[in-house]
Amino acid sequence: MTSHRSAPPQSSAIGILVIAAVLSGASCGVPRDSKDRPLAPNEIAYTPQPEPTTTTTTTTPPVTTVNPTRTSTTLTPTTATPTTVTPTTVFIAFPLDVYWIDGSTIRPIRRTEVEATLDSAIEALRAGPLFTDTADGLRSAIPSSDMIDSATVQSGTATINLAPSFLTLPGTEQTLAIAQIVYTVTNLPGTGLVEFRLSDRPLSVPTSDGQPSKGALSRDDYVSLLTVETPSFGVATTPNVPTTTSPNDRRGGVL
Repeated sequence: MTSHRSAPPQSSAIGILVIAAVLSGASCGVPRDSKDRPLAPNEIAYTPQPEPTTTTTTTTPPVTTVNPTRTSTTLTPTTATPTTVTPTTVFIAFPLDVYWIDGSTIRPIRRTEVEATLDSAIEALRAGPLFTDTADGLRSAIPSSDMIDSATVQSGTATINLAPSFLTLPGTEQTLAIAQIVYTVTNLPGTGLVEFRLSDRPLSVPTSDGQPSKGALSRDDYVSLLTVETPSFGVATTPNVPTTTSPNDRRGGVL
């Protein structure tokens, strides 16, 4: 006796559904991969986008017209007020009298702008006569500025220290040079005598009569060499004493 076993109906139905599902998935064209992968370009659905539109807007600024106003300026001339400068006169109580050689005698020239002091007197003798003095025929018997080495005054007696160059002068020039110094220095306030030294040693010098001096000298030792009377303490005692009033005159050469 042959027995036939038939398949259960439920199991057959399930198998049919599985096969249908597999076939349905294959028909959709979706590949089945074991791993995730990026989509190929042909697998991406692309929807074209419209091209952007650029709009240019031009704004024209408003034009403002300005009518210029012409301004007229009138300049009023001004007149500068002149400034008057009044020269200042400096009063010299005792102006300096400097003695120069006039021929074979001595002659005073007043320096109204210079105060009579020992320093100013020696400086003037060292510098020599001004151009205005030399133009008048005056000269100095002092040959160089270094012949008078130094000068001091004490108790009314001035001490003049001469350089050795004094001894090289002829006898007449020595007398005139000493007369210049004695009269210039003793015309200073408070000074009446002059003694001479050579290299700080006592020096005997010739007087107006050609005799060697003994001790300090005064104006009386050379009075015979005067051209005019000497002003005393800056006050003229005779109208014949000329004056020099320009402090800017250049010095003349020593003859």
